[in-house]
Amino acid sequence: MKLRLLKRIKSWEEAGLVSASDVDTNEVMESICDDLEKLFNTRRGTVLIDQNYGLPDFTHLMNGYAAPDVAEIERYLLQQVRQYETRLVTTNLVYQQPGKRSIGVKFILNALFEHKNHDINLEANILFNDNGSISVSL
Repeated sequence: MKLRLLKRIKSWEEAGLVSASDVDTNEVMESICDDLEKLFNTRRGTVLIDQNYGLPDFTHLMNGYAAPDVAEIERYLLQQVRQYETRLVTTNLVYQQPGKRSIGVKFILNALFEHKNHDINLEANILFNDNGSISVSL
């Protein structure tokens, strides 16, 4: 299991191997994507210290008989990102129409975060898989 970015940085600093300013932008982006994926795959109400953490059950929206309620899914995704991924300054979510052979629901997350006093653009793919999981990738 991969340690969270801040824990890795702390262990590197304690060992005298690196300072926090040496962390690569790609590592921060991967850490954000990993954390978003964990957030999105957590069912709302299952985290004891915060009952609002995670997404609700979307199975009623993706029953296969009608198009999913994209606006409702988008609202929940943005609310979770804005509340729990505080490294991201501005966020925008765009729904991607599925192709003829695609059955999953896909969004593109565009966001900014600050790293080494520069604004960095993050573009991540959020895919609702057919097995019920949600994957986040760069």
